Amino acid sequence: MSNDDVRFSTINDSNTNQLIEAISKILIEKDTNRNLSSIRKKWYWQYKNPLTGKSFIYAAWVDNEIIGYYHIITNNFIINNKKFLIGNVQDVAVSEKFRGKGIFRKLSEFANNEINKYVDILYTFPNKASINTFTKYNNFKLISSLPIYLLPIKMQNIIRSKFKFFGLENIFNLPVKIYLKLKKNNLDNLEKIVLINEFDDSVCNVFKKFNQLHSSYLLRDKKFLNWRYKESPNGNFYTFGLKRNNEITAVIVVKREKIFKNEAYIITDFAFSKDVKDLKKLLSNFYNTPDKNSLTIPDFVILSGLSPYLKSIKKCGLISVPQFLIPRKIKLLTKIVESSLKKGDIKYDSWLVTLGDWDVF
Repeated sequence: MSNDDVRFSTINDSNTNQLIEAISKILIEKDTNRNLSSIRKKWYWQYKNPLTGKSFIYAAWVDNEIIGYYHIITNNFIINNKKFLIGNVQDVAVSEKFRGKGIFRKLSEFANNEINKYVDILYTFPNKASINTFTKYNNFKLISSLPIYLLPIKMQNIIRSKFKFFGLENIFNLPVKIYLKLKKNNLDNLEKIVLINEFDDSVCNVFKKFNQLHSSYLLRDKKFLNWRYKESPNGNFYTFGLKRNNEITAVIVVKREKIFKNEAYIITDFAFSKDVKDLKKLLSNFYNTPDKNSLTIPDFVILSGLSPYLKSIKKCGLISVPQFLIPRKIKLLTKIVESSLKKGDIKYDSWLVTLGDWDVF
């Protein structure tokens, strides 16, 4: 097969079933999710019914077979109080037997030439296999590797999942408890942690105020939050808030995950409305809050993202994980498409990014 045998196109409704079957086959090659029904359900939520109603999917073909795909979902994005359309490049792959032939490079060039007509800016979180194509051939700029912060809670379980110490791992739990007690931000009178069941105006207002502390951010309004977390087929998300005098002042969205056999809570979104101390109190206390959904106390909590407030937020016991210990580094790349946007318009040190931007959770 020569590269001349490969053609590229935009996916339309008539190709959807064939695309989903191709996705299933490639995921089987990667030894990941192979359930066609769940793939279809997630795909329709993510790309057929996105918040803006606009997503763009491109494919590489050999004869009548889809051998590669490139998905871009769009969202409303605020830069210096002005609304733009941002494209998030997600779900990109080429079938195993066609890799190493430059097909992904040509597919990405085709997709980027097409998407430039519709969006103002692009961003993505590529893996090691695709990052070079984005930076070398598609003019994406590496902004940052997202820091990972870990709040250890049951140190003995964390150690036990990796090593066999025949019970001696329990001795590590005492210093962790002392550390957490020293770092804990205790609740004051009239403050309590509540489980939030809906994104009502009081909750959305917290996100709105927190967003506006940044110069650039994905618009996390009620529609976005409901689509991202209530309508998502990616499993259950739990929303916790700090309540003071009947007012919600800080919010986190949490996803339960099994990581290295450990019970983990992933903070996918976070916000405060008045004082960063409120968010620190929430992070220090939410995992001890019993609820009727039988949430157990996790072995650890993970927080990641970009915000100038993270330096202060992490001062509630969160520990920075060295980048060399992170198996899947979360690298943020971006590319400005709209000619009216100047290089300095996006202040990257004031761009709010959370794990809610990433399609993995």
